[in-house]
This record gives sequence, structure tokens and C-alpha cells, in this order.
Amino acid sequence: YEYGSNNWTNEANWVYSDKKTPSGVPGPADIARVLHGARAEITTEVVVGSVRLSGDGPGTLIINGGSLTAMLVSDSDFSSACYRAFGSMVVQNKGSAFFYSRFFVGFSNAPSGSLIIHEGSVRVANSYTHNWHYTGSSEVALHTQTIIYKGGLLDVDTLVLNAGVMDIAGGTLIVRFSCPVEQVNDWVANGRMTAMGGSREWKIQATFDSATGWTTIIAVPVVLVG
Repeated sequence: YEYGSNNWTNEANWVYSDKKTPSGVPGPADIARVLHGARAEITTEVVVGSVRLSGDGPGTLIINGGSLTAMLVSDSDFSSACYRAFGSMVVQNKGSAFFYSRFFVGFSNAPSGSLIIHEGSVRVANSYTHNWHYTGSSEVALHTQTIIYKGGLLDVDTLVLNAGVMDIAGGTLIVRFSCPVEQVNDWVANGRMTAMGGSREWKIQATFDSATGWTTIIAVPVVLVG
């Protein structure tokens, strides 16, 4: 995706990976890449294999009231909000996204980007990771972030926060597997997770449901005594 208007469904925007041959709009078996400074917007129902932003240049995807489903599932497949360059994925206006494969916000030590959810939902039926294969020590400089605003939901199977910050800013995070409350407390203590942009008037609350095995994480006001 490189050319023309911002509309995802505009066939003229898409070319094959040789960057020369027109390809049409990607479908359920295709890897859709948004890169080279392109900005794509989804307002209808879209089904692809996977979505990868900013593989070798910035890319932005806005899911604005539409829906995105990434169908491919394998050990080698993934979708990303950013990868080797800065990228950003925004879900708003009751938009939704469903990813069956792993989802990365950032790769290794490369400059990263963000997933931002306003009123909308993102489901990752696999692992959700900040900076996959991260090996550095200056994680703050990467600026990797996930922000879940009021009315937003991020629902993942597993969560790995190697770098950056996940901000629970009025929305809800659900982690379905392997996320005890102690793990959430560690993320908070290490600066990997915060409430309402780091406001001292708010804190993270994590609740483990023994019946489902899910952990639900929200921001709640700090209650002052005395």
C-alpha cells in the first residue's frame, strides 16, 4: 500500500512486493503491508491474511468504524502495528480488529510505534508483544506504546511487555492465559504498565477470574484516606 487516497479499498493504492505490478485489494490469503509513509483507512469490512505496518518505512492504519480480520495462523505468521520503522494503528468510532496470529508492536531494538484504541476493540487470539526479540537496555527511547482509552478493549491470549508502556487510560485489557496478578504488579513496578497516562490519581487494578483463567485490567481512582 503506497499510493492514491487513504481508502483501503482503492485498488490503485496496492502493488505486489516488486513495487511495480498492480495487485488489487489484498484478500484472505495475502499479507497486506502499509509502508513508505502511507496512511490507510478502513471504514468497511476487510478480511486479509495478515497486516504488517512499517516494515521498511513508516506506515499508519486507521480502523474507523470498520472491521479488520487477519486470518492467517502459523508459527511464522504475524501482524504488526510497527516493525522495523515507526508505525501506528488506531482503532476508533466502534471499529474492530481480530488477529489470529501473533501481534507485534515493535521489533527488537528498532524505533517503534503504537496501537491506540478509542471506542473500539482489538482481539488477538495469540500473543501480543511489545518489541519482539528486544535485547537492548534503553527501552524508554523506543517509545513503544499501547493506549486503551475509554470505550476501548484489548483482548489477548498472552501478553509480553519487553519495552515501552501499556497505558490503561479508561479502557479494559483482558489477558486470557498465564497472567497472574503478580505479573501485572511487576509490570506496573517496572514502568511497563500505567494508568491514565501515569496520573497519581489513578492506579491499575487487576482481577483474576479462577473460573475462566482470565485476568481483567482497568484503571481505578486512588482513594485517599484521612
